[in-house]
Amino acid sequence: MTTYKIAILGDRNVGKSTFVARHATGHFLEADALSVDSYKVNINTNYGRVCLEFKPDVTKADAAIFMFDLTSPKTMTSIKERLPGLSDTFFVVCGNKSDSSRRVVTSKVFRTNFIELQMPLFEISAKSNYNYDKPFLVILRHLMGHDDLVLM
Repeated sequence: MTTYKIAILGDRNVGKSTFVARHATGHFLEADALSVDSYKVNINTNYGRVCLEFKPDVTKADAAIFMFDLTSPKTMTSIKERLPGLSDTFFVVCGNKSDSSRRVVTSKVFRTNFIELQMPLFEISAKSNYNYDKPFLVILRHLMGHDDLVLM
């Protein structure tokens, strides 16, 4: 089984660990005590089973997920400041907590702030499962070189 190292980056409390735990366990977990680097997630695709190993930094990562909290504009700004210089790493940007009643970053603001990246952008919710598989699907299609790859 092929293993890909995925960096998952973002400010504290944006939902990185909860997002990874959702994939690892299939359940929404309040993840205050979890650590992103403690998970490996096996995923079945139409091209076979792969393992995604999560790590907290982009060094030697095959791809990266940059995550911010749609209820906290400062976490979006923080992500934008970390992106320059990553032209060698394939990455996606995820705005988490899309289903929160406290959401303040609109879809338009999200897209406008990151449009120049020309990278995949996703509004997700680890809590309700909204779009939660899309970042992995796009990353695996890129890494495995199959545009017709589907998650099983």
